[in-house]
This record gives sequence, C-alpha cells and structure tokens, in this order.
Amino acid sequence: MSEYDEQCAVVKFVERQYPKLAPHLVSSLNGVAIGNFKTKQGRVQGAIRIKREKKAGMKVGWPDLSLSIPSEQYHGLYIEMKKQGGVPSDLSDEQKFYIESIHALGYCCVWCAGADEAIEVIKDYLANKIIPTSGKVARTRRKSKSIKGEKNV
Repeated sequence: MSEYDEQCAVVKFVERQYPKLAPHLVSSLNGVAIGNFKTKQGRVQGAIRIKREKKAGMKVGWPDLSLSIPSEQYHGLYIEMKKQGGVPSDLSDEQKFYIESIHALGYCCVWCAGADEAIEVIKDYLANKIIPTSGKVARTRRKSKSIKGEKNV
C-alpha cells in the first residue's frame, strides 16, 4: 500500500471504531497531489498552488494526522505517516523538527510505519497507555521507534 492508502485505512478505522471521535481526526493534506507534474503547464500550476497554500499556512513537514482529543498525559495526538516498512531515514529534516517540537509542547507526536502501527498508537493513546520518555514516546504494549530508530521500552 502507498502512504496515502495507509493513511486512508487509519481514517476508516477511526470512523468505524470511534465514530464520536472521528470528526476530531484531521488530515493536514500535505501529501495531497496539487498538480500534474508530468506536463509543463501542470508543473507551473502546481508551483502556483504550493506557493498559495504556503501563504495560507501550509507547513512542509507538518504531521499527516492530528487527533484533537486530550489524554491524561497529552493535549492531543499527531501522527506522521509512512508506508509499512518505513524507516527513520524516510523522515525529512522538517518532519523530525515538528515531531520533536510538537512533543516538547505537551502533545504526543510520533511517526508510524503503516496503518497497523498507527491504529495501535491511536488505541494506546485513547487508553492512556502511552508514556512520555525524554522527548520520545514509549508505548506500554510493545516497543516503539524514536526518531533515530532506537527502541524505547
């Protein structure tokens, strides 16, 4: 599955399993195709749209999903999606910056390799089973990845 398909699977899961919370799961739309870059005209239109969206507040590297539901430990949850099998080197410098800085502000902010992992993070978050560990996140059910790819417990 593509990263887009993985993210759609997460959204579908939340809509089915947590229908009252689903309106609070929001996509940043950073990964949405904004032009047909195969043609010169498409590239020009895409560049104009990117400039327009940035002017309106779009940030390169901002996490893909946010859940604006507080937990016992966090103000909300942000998830940067990668396709299944993703590795820390798949994260851009901007994504790493936002994961760390959003976490420092009291939010749970993680990256997930695939829909299954993101769904587990959401379940753990809603069950208050995520504990903070020095700017990184450790889930109590299993080990999770830090930005550097080290395992936390």
